[in-house]
Amino acid sequence: MEAGLRLRIPASNVDLFTYTAPPELYRVMRPNVRGVVYGVPIETNNWGFRAKEDWAAQKPLGERRIIVLGDSFTVSAGVPFERIYTAQLEQRLQALRPAGPHVRVMNLAVGGYNLQRYSSMLTEVGLALDPDGIVVGIFPYNDFKKESIDRDRRIASGALPVPRDRREGSYLYLLCRATGWSLKSALSARFSAETEPQAWTEQSKALEAIAQTARQKGIPATAVLLPNTAPDFAGQRAAHEKVLALCERIGMRCVDSLDDFAVSGIPAHRFKLNIIDGHPNTAYHNRVSSRLSRELAGWVEDH
Repeated sequence: MEAGLRLRIPASNVDLFTYTAPPELYRVMRPNVRGVVYGVPIETNNWGFRAKEDWAAQKPLGERRIIVLGDSFTVSAGVPFERIYTAQLEQRLQALRPAGPHVRVMNLAVGGYNLQRYSSMLTEVGLALDPDGIVVGIFPYNDFKKESIDRDRRIASGALPVPRDRREGSYLYLLCRATGWSLKSALSARFSAETEPQAWTEQSKALEAIAQTARQKGIPATAVLLPNTAPDFAGQRAAHEKVLALCERIGMRCVDSLDDFAVSGIPAHRFKLNIIDGHPNTAYHNRVSSRLSRELAGWVEDH
């Protein structure tokens, strides 16, 4: 079975992460990395983010920047860079005004992050890039939890060993893990039942901090809710509605892409990267970028 999976799915070979002391990130991607994930090239730039070119801290004259905060669904290792939703968003927004200012969408996502680390990334890195817009890619199913940050804190302090990339291990193990995640997601009746109240409160405050920082700096901010690829889309409604209610309470614009997937009639699992990895594929990114570019069309006119 392992051999069959190996024949079907290309191998991975990349060492993306480094673990650091505070500030509150604890894990970041290494700069200038070159590798492959399931046979698809992945690279990071001089800042340690997924990009095809290096970034200058000083914004060139006539450039308009949107920074995107997110986790592994926004990094999307295993999908060609040109097809992830941040790269597509840049292309679509530029096409709205070909003769206008150059639009650059900067993907600041790091796998395993939650809203608390999105907030830290904004203040520690994002604002230094002088953004004209902020997008927060929210994955409602673990962005309101804190297990990953607790683990990374312990690794950064030396209390735990640095883990290896699971994609370089047994594919059979990854298949069992992906199956277990799908079952867990399908059996979860409500998002609120999965999230500890304290963790929900902490992560909600982090999203509110992002919204407040954006308002103080005069930068328009938009959250986009990213559907899961494991359960059916109808079963995700409660999770998304809870986050939408939070966005309304803190006064943050929120785009829910769930309906774009639900109306397609395509089962959720058809948007998975492959059978051993539940991250999104190119078709998933197409739908997110299409919806997000329509929502941000007004931003192009304003700039």
